[in-house]
Amino acid sequence: MIPAKRLKLFSDRNYIPEGKSHVTMLIPFWGKHREELETLQNRRYNRYAEVGESFFELTSLEQADFAVMPTDWEPSVHNDDLLFQFAEKAKRAGKSVIVFLWGMSFEDVPIDNAIVFRNSLLRSSQKPNQLAVPFWMEDFVTEYLEGGKLSVRKKSAKPSVGFCGFADPLKTSRAKGRLSSEGKREGKQPVWWDVLFARRHYAP
Repeated sequence: MIPAKRLKLFSDRNYIPEGKSHVTMLIPFWGKHREELETLQNRRYNRYAEVGESFFELTSLEQADFAVMPTDWEPSVHNDDLLFQFAEKAKRAGKSVIVFLWGMSFEDVPIDNAIVFRNSLLRSSQKPNQLAVPFWMEDFVTEYLEGGKLSVRKKSAKPSVGFCGFADPLKTSRAKGRLSSEGKREGKQPVWWDVLFARRHYAP
């Protein structure tokens, strides 16, 4: 669905520190990141690059609804003074700054006019200006399924278990060690043994 009114944004490349890339939100206007073109998931921004200008438009700071920090906020590092300068410029114009923070970090962004989109949050400490955002992924249905349609499989008498993420192969010593230590910490038989038993006797 295309909105009746596009959100007006302001940003400025001059506030991107050397060696940094612009934020994903600005891809429809400034293009895809060079490093993205070399990754296995280099198509994940394609659709947004196509339709982004239907939702947003770049304007002057005075006309903008929001300012967008031109590069991501990096947790646990000293962020460049340019980012604070950009935030201050927006503050003087009476604008809030949209900031993106990726990674497993719960630290605050020390900018009082920031609206922070982040993928790591704790409900107990979430602030009104902090919003959850998922990682970007390509459309798996469109990219990988025949005809671009998801077919729902029929349930079988024997259940199967799926997993989305990364786990060391069970045969590796690292995986066995980690699972075994978790089991001992809980005062139980090593977990990896139960997993292997289940795989041998119940896997489809």
